[in-house]
Amino acid sequence: MRFVDLDLSRLPMPDAVEAIDYDARAAERIAELKARLNDKGIAWNVEDLKTDTLVATERHATKFDMLLRNRVNDAALATTLAFARKKDLEHKAAEMGVVRQVIVPADPTANPPVEAVMEDDESLRRRRQLVIEAFSTAGPEGAYMFFALSAHPHALDAAIYDPHSGLCEDGEVLCVIASSQGDGVPADVILDSIADTLDARTIRYAVTAERTRAITRRQKIRPLTDKVIVETCSTLDYTLSIVLKIAHGPAPEAVVAEARKRLDAYIASRRQIGRIISDTAIAAAVHVADASGVALVDDADIVATVAGDPVSDVVPGPKQLARCTEVAVTYEILT
Repeated sequence: MRFVDLDLSRLPMPDAVEAIDYDARAAERIAELKARLNDKGIAWNVEDLKTDTLVATERHATKFDMLLRNRVNDAALATTLAFARKKDLEHKAAEMGVVRQVIVPADPTANPPVEAVMEDDESLRRRRQLVIEAFSTAGPEGAYMFFALSAHPHALDAAIYDPHSGLCEDGEVLCVIASSQGDGVPADVILDSIADTLDARTIRYAVTAERTRAITRRQKIRPLTDKVIVETCSTLDYTLSIVLKIAHGPAPEAVVAEARKRLDAYIASRRQIGRIISDTAIAAAVHVADASGVALVDDADIVATVAGDPVSDVVPGPKQLARCTEVAVTYEILT
């Protein structure tokens, strides 16, 4: 397959980004100072004494050295699609003609005035990644995905299927859409907007009756022979109950909070049509370690349920969006 939807979050830090260690850098500066003093015949052997004036001066200078190095690292990351944020990301997107979408328009006449709600970084990053596919017509999978996601600011995901999937007939292209609003099932207006952009023949709503629209003869995006169907996704609801087994030690609540933060990030990353919620990935997310890599969670009992039945993995169908309706994370102290 030509199109590969790369997960940019899995890319490593660029080699241009320097690993920064304050203590190591301070030690280097102090060692260099000692060598210079020795060359001048000046005896100085209190480099391990933090209260020494010269040591304090070097450690003070190291702080600003670290700030500069961090700034250089941030500048290097800002040049990459995977790590750029905010306005830096907007500049990366603008290089390819992609702009951040307005989710909710500003209303300066309101009291108090309402600021605009804009597309978040991850959505913009994904569309910027897909825009290369859109240099074609909507024929390739990635191009259909880009145009669908760009057609309405509330479009969260688009799954594209051709006749080989068994989900549509010869000559048809099926575009299944998920929304960033509510339970993920798109409102009619979202499907209508995407159908207009793709010049779709058929729209399959969640509640409203299926509609056949008049297609044009002057297609700007849709290839001449494609019969496009825009269809709402359905949801597969699941729950998670997790008991962390934590060794006896301080602040288990902090461990639980970090595990929940990482779990929420994993759940959010899987909010796409047909994405499996893996038991092993959940376990990896909640197994928190300290800064030295020592595990703070020895084990975890994970129970995922779908329709009240326990499952090992949550496996949505090709038109389904897995939706987590309840998460409970508790802990037990191991004795």
